[in-house]
Amino acid sequence: MAKSASASASFLPQEEAQPQPEKKANMADFLKSASKKTEAKPKSKTPLLTVPVTTMELAQKVRKLKDGLDSIQSVLTMREAELLLAVEDERVKICTVQGYTSSLKIPTPDGNSVMITYSSNWKKCSIENEDRIIGIIGQEKYDKYFGVTNKISVKAEIPPEELAELIEKIGTESFLKYFDVEANIRPKEMYKTEQFTQFSPHERKQLTAEGSIEAYKPSVKVR
Repeated sequence: MAKSASASASFLPQEEAQPQPEKKANMADFLKSASKKTEAKPKSKTPLLTVPVTTMELAQKVRKLKDGLDSIQSVLTMREAELLLAVEDERVKICTVQGYTSSLKIPTPDGNSVMITYSSNWKKCSIENEDRIIGIIGQEKYDKYFGVTNKISVKAEIPPEELAELIEKIGTESFLKYFDVEANIRPKEMYKTEQFTQFSPHERKQLTAEGSIEAYKPSVKVR
C-alpha cells in the first residue's frame, strides 16, 4: 500500500513556475560583472643556444655582474623601505597639520640630503573590493573620494569584418561578445591631498590592507 501511495503521489499536478519579471539592466552592475579577471600568462619556451666557448664566458661575466647588481639593488630596496618607515609618522604629522606635500627632504650627517617623492599614481584596485571599501569608510566618502575606471578593448580574435556587427547589434550579449572589460577603483585627486585629514589612521590602514588602495612606491633620490 505504501508503494502505491508513493506512486500515486508522483502523479500529482505540479505548479507551473511563474516567469520572473526581467530586471532592468544597470550599466554599472553590468560592467562589474563583465570585468575580466587577470589570468597568469603561460611561460614561454625559450631556446637554449649552442655558442662558442668565448660567448659562453662572456655570458658568464654578464651573469656575475648582474648578480652583483641584483644583490646591491636588494640591499638598497631594503634600506629605502626602512627609511620610508622611519619618516612615515613625521610625514603624516606634516600632511595633517600643514597640508599635503608630495616631497620630503632628509638631512645626512655629512651635510647632504635624501629626498623622497611620493607617487600620485595608484596601483590597480579591482572593483571586487568596492563593498569592502564602502564598509570601511561609508558610501558618502566612497562617492566623494573614489571613482571607477573602465578599460575596454576589442578581443584580439575578432576579425575586422565582424566589428561592423557592433553598429547594428549593440546590447549586453553583443557587448560581451566583442569586448573585454577591466574595471578598477581609482582614488580621486582630493583623496591624495585629504587622506590624512578626512580619514582616520584606522581607515587608512584598512584601505591599504591586502593592497586595495595603494600608491606606487615613492622615489628616493640622493643629492
